[in-house]
Amino acid sequence: MLLRQWPARATVGGALLGLCGFLLILTGGQSAHLLGLHFNDGDLIMLAAVLSWGLYTVLLQRWVMPVPGLVLMAAMLLCGVPLLVPFFLWELIHLGSMPVTWQAAGAVGYTAVFASLVAYVAWNNGVKVLGPATASLFSYLVPAFTALLGIILLGEQLY
Repeated sequence: MLLRQWPARATVGGALLGLCGFLLILTGGQSAHLLGLHFNDGDLIMLAAVLSWGLYTVLLQRWVMPVPGLVLMAAMLLCGVPLLVPFFLWELIHLGSMPVTWQAAGAVGYTAVFASLVAYVAWNNGVKVLGPATASLFSYLVPAFTALLGIILLGEQLY
């Protein structure tokens, strides 16, 4: 709506199919479970994150930034890290520090490089090439890649 562009019928159909799949997984195939759903604070925080990411994606197309993507990311980091410090300190005080192990360092390194830097650059490029409506459909692949990476990196089993 912000871009005054409407998705094609196939796009709407794909989004509805993805929503049906999400609801199927959420309810375990029992539609009566929808009435008994309860949400915790983390669910609401995730909802706010998804909405803000969607808004960012649309605005990325509407207002083209006159700076390279990595400069924009550096500016976002400079703004975002101070906002995260109070949460880090709260967790440090109440839960203690994270153990320093090779696995922990690998997890932090993976998150810093691939889940942050590479994913951010790839997403911005995808929005630029495909547009926000089409690029947003790739969000449905996140659970599939999460499962795949869990199998490859963590030795998880697929159920």
